[in-house]
Amino acid sequence: IEVGDQHLIELYGRIQQLNDYSLIKLNDLYIVSPSHVHNGAAMLPLRFVPVRARAAMEWLINFIDRMKNEPLRAFLTGILLDPELGYKFIRSRASNRYHSAYPGGLLVHSVEVARLAGQGGRLLGESELSLAMMHVGALLHDLGKIDTVGERNPRPMNPALYMHEHQTIHLLAPHINALKKASSIEGMLMQHLISRLALPFKGRCPTMAEELIRFADQASAGHKAKQSLAEFI
Repeated sequence: IEVGDQHLIELYGRIQQLNDYSLIKLNDLYIVSPSHVHNGAAMLPLRFVPVRARAAMEWLINFIDRMKNEPLRAFLTGILLDPELGYKFIRSRASNRYHSAYPGGLLVHSVEVARLAGQGGRLLGESELSLAMMHVGALLHDLGKIDTVGERNPRPMNPALYMHEHQTIHLLAPHINALKKASSIEGMLMQHLISRLALPFKGRCPTMAEELIRFADQASAGHKAKQSLAEFI
């Protein structure tokens, strides 16, 4: 099986010892539905996570474990266990040269944006639903970069022809549709948030979640790309 096309499977059988080897006498094997998994991040093999992204992966696993909003937890888990999305998300760069331009950089950047946006939302007294939307929206706001930036050059798609914001909408569409069927409120809000983040900011009145994610995105990217005060001095 190709690494990027792996599915989560469950085995039933009996473990036997033969000299120094452990063998499994297999009785049954089947692909596990994401709906039967609590934490999609915990199911992604750690060996596939680049070393520089391990701390971000640990945060993501702990975040999903603590999530109280069940529809959004299942939504995020389904995306991470999607063989076309999850592996690429933890391996992709966040940019080609600008910031977090290394394998795993997209995960590092996305987690940083989620943490910054969430901290801002708590400081401003946002509701639990708003905070959950903010965290999940921030984690997924650059998902399209798995196709327009990728893990290494050459890029999977030509960025001159495909905008990562539009690709994010395309990749998330089936998962958002499933979320709307499971919980119409969360599904409607997520579709609205992801769509707004993909549009030009100028001339519109943003929601609080959108504004905080944009602010956190700029802060995270700028921190990684711009000179520090010490360097400037």
